[in-house]
Amino acid sequence: MKKSLFSTSVFCICSLILASTQLFGVEDLQEENILGSRKHSEERKMELRNQRMTQAQEEEETGEPPAQIIPITISHEQREPVSGEVVKKSTVEQEFVTSHSGAIHHPIFVTAFGDGVQLEDESIWSVRPSDYMKTLNWLITDTIIILPPGWFSGYDYVLFNTDTGARINVNLVQQPRYNGIYSHWIAAIDYLNERVCLEDGSIWSISAFDDVDDWLVNDMIIIGINDGWFSVNPNILINVNTNEYVRGKCIY
Repeated sequence: MKKSLFSTSVFCICSLILASTQLFGVEDLQEENILGSRKHSEERKMELRNQRMTQAQEEEETGEPPAQIIPITISHEQREPVSGEVVKKSTVEQEFVTSHSGAIHHPIFVTAFGDGVQLEDESIWSVRPSDYMKTLNWLITDTIIILPPGWFSGYDYVLFNTDTGARINVNLVQQPRYNGIYSHWIAAIDYLNERVCLEDGSIWSISAFDDVDDWLVNDMIIIGINDGWFSVNPNILINVNTNEYVRGKCIY
């Protein structure tokens, strides 16, 4: 039997304000940061990654189905590297789905050298040096989705631009604006049944292979997409405070 989630939401208002809206380098963007305030050790991070690798094909569907499934159309535009002028455009087969619209992001600025990207929730991501050039033609109208890293990647996440087809390896270096219009945080947790309720009222069922034992109410969350093979959980929830993610689906 699934027990109901806590009904009381606790909100913590923070006054985290970015000092500037113009990005010159990724170092210029970082302010007071709660990112990784309870981060796992490198040993624990490697343990989690190895567990996911061995469990990738063992995941079975349990519990309620997702509340909704939103397909994401991939429309690749071949653009000039800096000017952004479209040279060629093609639409390919839908490759991703999400159970929550919060997994669809947009860039609001890219640093002059391409080493940092800021999304609409004001989160900031540092880019792998070999991927700098891939970000210089990004537009604010582009759709960005956040994916888990590759098995052997030295970076924590991937930003995928569905309009250009560019995949860049990134690390999260600045949390979203707390209480921002595009930000999410935990309102309640049911540890027994592994359910998480966000501030927008959405309720998430977490993969049986992941756990939220060290998650707390008011932890900030970024919603991404799980592109793992055979997965019945279309999303990932990135906990900013631990800088780790779990797989799950929005069920309400």
